[in-house]
Amino acid sequence: SAKITDIAGDMVKEERLESQTKAKGYEDAVVYISEDTIRVVVAPPKKGLTSADAATISDLIVSETGADPSMIRLSEAK
Repeated sequence: SAKITDIAGDMVKEERLESQTKAKGYEDAVVYISEDTIRVVVAPPKKGLTSADAATISDLIVSETGADPSMIRLSEAK
């Protein structure tokens, strides 16, 4: 029961983070939260993801989840 509650809570966080990432100007974003990793896949801007983009997205993830930045895996959708 506790595991199901945790999974449901993560799903809500994932949806919220996807919406907030899109609101920051990225066309599309998918977030997956697991026990030791937060994977974020975004549709990159035409110029590609910059270090400033990575910092913006990472800051958003950390502020919403409280996760350590080392847990975040950011990649561009292909």
